[in-house]
Amino acid sequence: MIAFMVPAQLKPQMLLAGFSNDQETMRIAYLFLRVISLNMVAQGLIFTCSSMFQGLGNTKPVLLSSATRVLTYSLPAIWLSTWPGFRIEHVWYLSIAATTLQAALSVWLLRREFGKRLARPHEERAPPEPLAPLARKPV
Repeated sequence: MIAFMVPAQLKPQMLLAGFSNDQETMRIAYLFLRVISLNMVAQGLIFTCSSMFQGLGNTKPVLLSSATRVLTYSLPAIWLSTWPGFRIEHVWYLSIAATTLQAALSVWLLRREFGKRLARPHEERAPPEPLAPLARKPV
């Protein structure tokens, strides 16, 4: 993902060459590619976490993180579109926020899952010594 993000940030015209000759179209395309390419690292984390959950046989956390992204992207995008002065760039930046939130949630859920599965079994411990002498013997 980083291998695509770097050229998209530094030389978007290299990736978009040949698609259009219209300067305005290419200006918007360059901006789009630069903004959306910021999602690539977060998207890589999401793919990795999803694959780990699939390997562990528990895909419910993937469903939860995906649903979170859909809600945190689509509902605000609809709301933003009703604002005066709305620009499509607002949706692109919202995409970065929603994808980053999904990546953070996916990583947190994966760490929690590993914590459950890799936790050491509780060792048998002797009961703690009383701080004061017992008034009577336990039954």
